[in-house]
Amino acid sequence: MCKSVIASPPLPPSAEHGASFHVARMPERVSITSAEVPDTIAKILDPEDPVSRFIIDHFGESDERRWVVLVNSFATVDEDYVAALMSFYQPDARAWLVGPMFLAAGDMPEREEEHDPEGCLPWLDERAVRSETAIYVSFGTQAYVSDEQLDELACGLVRSGHPFLWAVRSAAWSPPVEVGPRGRIVHGWMPQRSVLAHRAVGGFVSHCGWNSVMECLAAGKPVLAWTIMAEQHLNAYHVADIIGAGVRMMVVKVAGGTVVETAAVERKVRRLMDAGEEGRKMREKASWAQQAANAAVSDGGTSRVALMKLVEELQRCFSLIVHS
Repeated sequence: MCKSVIASPPLPPSAEHGASFHVARMPERVSITSAEVPDTIAKILDPEDPVSRFIIDHFGESDERRWVVLVNSFATVDEDYVAALMSFYQPDARAWLVGPMFLAAGDMPEREEEHDPEGCLPWLDERAVRSETAIYVSFGTQAYVSDEQLDELACGLVRSGHPFLWAVRSAAWSPPVEVGPRGRIVHGWMPQRSVLAHRAVGGFVSHCGWNSVMECLAAGKPVLAWTIMAEQHLNAYHVADIIGAGVRMMVVKVAGGTVVETAAVERKVRRLMDAGEEGRKMREKASWAQQAANAAVSDGGTSRVALMKLVEELQRCFSLIVHS
């Protein structure tokens, strides 16, 4: 979608005040607000911005001359997006939806202890024995989250009343409240795919990096999309508003940074996890996406067939080069 945002005409005046606008060359249902446009894309026409210069120099005309575009997604959720994307490329270019890549590779993580040094999976097993549904929290390895925001998040999670398993990047931070036995905070690596696939996990608080989105959908778990940077806002829009498998934490940018307060965290976690019509619909959509993802990489599935055809096409091209 980023290429389409770049190609969009200047934002209408209403968009600057929070109104949504349609993104050029995208399906008609796709409309976003100016706040959801990644900062790097919003600055794309700024000749003084070094990131913008890098994008234009390295991903401009050379990108549009590409013959093959590989997409780590699957046709059921992204086919119309990719069809729109291909309007940017040369007429004979092809897009291949071959994901989710980790499912296509059969790379499902194991449960041996050496793959779970912090004992996260046994902790989840205990929740399952108690018939408790936990929420998993992770913002990935690159996004920075301030200690102040971590404090508010910890308080909100505790006040929500739901068990939670939380991977925290900062080694120095500690929670300002007692999390109790129903909360688990891990400062280190966590087997995310195994955690998401666990029967005791009922939702995912995520920054919505694309790998996390694919892992979440493949596990059939709804997401509380708490975006921080880059294209994560657009990913969150796709999974929550288009697919319907989650709810977004609307973070408003203000001078001096942004902090989502405890009450907002508690409220959104409850929306995601508590029983009710909204939660039921999100879980149904997440389950639908899981079935579609598994079908795509199975024998005869769209991603499996696309990957096989791509390999055949590459072999044919290689043969032509060798014999020319």
